[in-house]
Amino acid sequence: MCCDLGDFFLSSLRSSEFSVGVLFILLAGICFGSLGIFGKLFISTGLDVGHVLSIRFLFAAALLGMFFIGLKVFKGINLFVVSKRQFLTCLLLGVLGYAVFSSFYFISFRYLSVGISAMILFTFPIFVFLGSVLFFKHPFDRRVVVALLVALFGLFLLLKDEFEVRSALGVYAGMAAAMSYSAYVILSDRYQKNIHPLTSSFYVMLSAGITLALIYQPNFDHFFGQNFLNMKLFVGLSIIGTIAPLSLFLAGLQRIPGPQASILVMIEPITASILAYFVFHEAMSLWQMVGIGLVVLADVIIVRLR
Repeated sequence: MCCDLGDFFLSSLRSSEFSVGVLFILLAGICFGSLGIFGKLFISTGLDVGHVLSIRFLFAAALLGMFFIGLKVFKGINLFVVSKRQFLTCLLLGVLGYAVFSSFYFISFRYLSVGISAMILFTFPIFVFLGSVLFFKHPFDRRVVVALLVALFGLFLLLKDEFEVRSALGVYAGMAAAMSYSAYVILSDRYQKNIHPLTSSFYVMLSAGITLALIYQPNFDHFFGQNFLNMKLFVGLSIIGTIAPLSLFLAGLQRIPGPQASILVMIEPITASILAYFVFHEAMSLWQMVGIGLVVLADVIIVRLR
């Protein structure tokens, strides 16, 4: 009887952890979905993409660092503390993960429509699944494969009307972005289990920001902009589009496997499309709605795997 109660308790605890992980990943995807809105607003200001990326990560790291200092002073909680191995892992993820991924992704925008850039990027769950199975002995679950195929087809329906290829270089850049982001997810899933998500986000953002600043050499004179518009956008981009999704995604990864998490976060383009519909009044076709339904169905399949 005691054994049965113990098994029931452990099963409930695992189920609860999985549910929390699902919630965190979905919230991360929703926050990531805001990037398209911020991107269009920044384009209207005339700022260079490299400048926006550099300042985005540096400013986000600065905001989070100030929050850490406040916690240290008033609560005695030190989130700066991290082991040497974790610190080096965060630096690697920031440089080879977000700095490289972001650069390739935005390069693809020069030669491809936003729709096909997003479609190529969101092949990354395929690489996450294959990498996890081949290199880290993750179990091959056919249900995950079904969910992945359903999500990819739904994404195709959602974005198929926005396909434009001006140069094959854009396709190569998009694939490089997908592969570098999949490496970020796999390594985070494998080596970031015992670190506070905010601590990881801080060092990842800081290293990514410094790397991007060295590459693009941004002009910080444009940080405030007319009537502080640029600064307001950077505050929103840093909190909603950077700190929140990075931290939530890692918190989710610490509770559910990478292949499942990478499919759940595909809610991002759905959020982007819905936000574009309400903010910019962009039209949404019947096929796009069907695509949204299929991506949601894929997430339901993943949720039922626990």
